[in-house]
Amino acid sequence: MAAEMVALAFDGADAELLVERLQARMKASGFRPIGVAGETVRFDPVIHEVVGPWSARHAGAEVTVLEPGYFLPTGGERSWVKAKVAR
Repeated sequence: MAAEMVALAFDGADAELLVERLQARMKASGFRPIGVAGETVRFDPVIHEVVGPWSARHAGAEVTVLEPGYFLPTGGERSWVKAKVAR
């Protein structure tokens, strides 16, 4: 996957194409996203990581996804990269 991205970048592919290809490869490899950037969701400390100050980090509070996380293909529901969120 990395070699393909490097080759595309070296050939002058624009950032949008690189992102599309990377997302397609991740999906084909079994990665599943947790959230979409800009989306408002209910905070779940199991799958979300708070970025910035927020003293009352309680489950169910509305937060905005800054960067999606991913369930990893080898770990099922228990293996993931947490989505970054802010209040």
